[in-house]
Amino acid sequence: MADAVSVYSSAKSTSGVGSGTGATTFAGLKILGRSIAVNVAPNTQVALDVAGKRVGTVTLNQQSKGTRDGVYRSYTRGIVISLLAGNPFGLPGSTVIYISAAHAGRHDSSAGSSPPMPSSPTPRRWVSPTGP
Repeated sequence: MADAVSVYSSAKSTSGVGSGTGATTFAGLKILGRSIAVNVAPNTQVALDVAGKRVGTVTLNQQSKGTRDGVYRSYTRGIVISLLAGNPFGLPGSTVIYISAAHAGRHDSSAGSSPPMPSSPTPRRWVSPTGP
């Protein structure tokens, strides 16, 4: 449970070199009763163990970047829950749940043949129904 999750992604590409940034901020996040820091390192993983059995993994501040089809892309996902088969939630194995995500993409500005894709300079925010 979290009071708020805020994610941010940006991307730029100049002279064939792409770069991007991403960040996630948590407010009041707890996983299985364990409090999580406001800012965690990219791709932090927390095991989901229930009654001594691994039922999945939570990835916090998941970030990936790269170029595809001439566009530099930056992805940030606040919380990614990956469940295994036999989980106690009644969901199929390989279920993946994304909570709060941002994406930015940018064509190379020196190419001249393609207009730039819009980037996401402002954070995307998710607030729980019970939060502020």
